[in-house]
Amino acid sequence: MVNPERFAKIGRQAIISAEQLDVDDLGINDPLTHLYKYEQMGSEALVVIKEDFDRDVGERLPQTPFISDVEFEFTGNDFISVKDRVSMRIMTENNLIILETQQSINTGFSEELARAEVEAKEVEKLSEWFKNASVGTFLVFESLPIGNQKVAISRIYQKKDKDFLDSRFVSLYGPNVGVFNCFRNKMGLGKSDCVSELEVLENDYEIRRPQPISINEFVEKYVATYDSVLNQQTGEEHSFGLNKAENAAGKNGVSIARNHPKLTSIYIEAIKSLAEGQDRISCDLVRITNLLGLGFGFREGDIISIQTKRKVLQEVIRGVTSAIDRADIDFLFEIEKSDSSSGMGYAAVLHYGSEARSEGVSYESSACPEYSSTNQLRAVNAENETEFNSMLWAYNPMDIPNKFGRPKIGVCRINNCPSRGESKYIHGKTVVGGCDICVNCHKIFEKGKSPEKVYEEKLKEKQQKQKIEREESLKNEKARIELEKKRIANEQRKPNRKTEGRQSKRQIGKDYDSYKKIA
Repeated sequence: MVNPERFAKIGRQAIISAEQLDVDDLGINDPLTHLYKYEQMGSEALVVIKEDFDRDVGERLPQTPFISDVEFEFTGNDFISVKDRVSMRIMTENNLIILETQQSINTGFSEELARAEVEAKEVEKLSEWFKNASVGTFLVFESLPIGNQKVAISRIYQKKDKDFLDSRFVSLYGPNVGVFNCFRNKMGLGKSDCVSELEVLENDYEIRRPQPISINEFVEKYVATYDSVLNQQTGEEHSFGLNKAENAAGKNGVSIARNHPKLTSIYIEAIKSLAEGQDRISCDLVRITNLLGLGFGFREGDIISIQTKRKVLQEVIRGVTSAIDRADIDFLFEIEKSDSSSGMGYAAVLHYGSEARSEGVSYESSACPEYSSTNQLRAVNAENETEFNSMLWAYNPMDIPNKFGRPKIGVCRINNCPSRGESKYIHGKTVVGGCDICVNCHKIFEKGKSPEKVYEEKLKEKQQKQKIEREESLKNEKARIELEKKRIANEQRKPNRKTEGRQSKRQIGKDYDSYKKIA
């Protein structure tokens, strides 16, 4: 019989990741990217986080078209997003590793893995094309839905100049291989005879225009051409592949999200509360998760793992999206007019988020596969509900790298590994692979480095930083004491204005009496 209370203790005491959260370890659509940015940049990161979150919500709204715009800088055969400085190469590579891990546990991810393998090569193709393409030329990758996805995502890139790449990610509804073959033919690419979704993705294509046009103009013509194919096949009008009669609004999902800052700000508050507590649960985090009815049962001061931070943010994302999707227009308008302290936004997210969860609606992103352990966790727990599995997940193995081997609970054999510390319930244990090396050490080995040296360098850096901080603190304290001494000395030298005033009056009186006598 599994003892939930015991596992709660294990979870609270499970060793936190030895390394600081690193953007290089994050996957596509991973909300921890936002947390990382806020921890690194503070309030300066909030504008970028807000813009990115609006895009994310727009991509999750069902039966709603979206166009996401991202500008990249071409650096060292990689493309770095201008606003949030995220590497396209690292994101696609991490996504492949995640799906390889999921496939090793649950064979139901074979189609998604096959697509991820093709997409991992996309950066290389894009890089080679960018070096030789003329300014203003377009390169198009079309990803048809595989697995649970419902929409096709077209990634449209334009060479802006020698250093910058502009892009639009566009959702298209009602896709299949036949429709895209007709669509490509109508785009003037000649007869297209792709036989599978993967073949459509593999066969990217370049578009050159005799007269340069902006990427927004191109996207408008691109979507109109796609809709014309569906119009011809069905005899009905479409917009982004959606039937116009059934979806009269047809507003861009990203624009819809931008119209509801009171709701999207709840996500920003969650980011701040996680950063405030660092590796522990803050008072604000307890308040926010309670207001949203997320059921984590947090207690202020308890340890929180990286995986739990990710889960908190995922739940907030889905709750906010469900409120924007399900609440009627008048109620949404009232929320935006209300004072922030009224709590109307939190009440809406609580109500509609709970409603969505009870119906099993997850609001997963249409654009990118979500960095989530839900299916992986379900697969492991379905195997058997044992104490081992509960302990394994308490140790947060979502960051398990490629070729790690079968995970197990053990002691890392790297002597100075931070995971070898002691805690009340478990002594020096963590998740290790086939060679008794923990997740973090394995990832360091994969980068061609020695974990022992890395930890030694980090320890030296930490000690040096602490030394500088101590010296700075001592210097500031000395300066404060000197200022205090000067202030006291000045106070002592300062004349008593009241006494001085009385003496002056008496002296004036004496002078006047003398004056009268002389007169």
